[in-house]
Amino acid sequence: MLDVIFDDTIHRRKQQEEAFAAGEAQGEARGKKAGELKKARETAVEMARIGLEKDVIAGVLKVDVSQVEKWLAAESILSSAGQ
Repeated sequence: MLDVIFDDTIHRRKQQEEAFAAGEAQGEARGKKAGELKKARETAVEMARIGLEKDVIAGVLKVDVSQVEKWLAAESILSSAGQ
């Protein structure tokens, strides 16, 4: 009987550790993606400020033009970027 309880405890602990590791990996992936998008947004804004057109910016950053438009609109520089 003690063997069954011990085995169950070990099994549950292992499941908890695996769940934690999976959650941690998901969190890291989300953080990395958020960081990449933040950097892309900063780059898009700088590219627009030097006069590059939004379709060129989108191509270089490998994002949709609509995403570039949102970023530039949020920075109030959409009209200065080539439309």
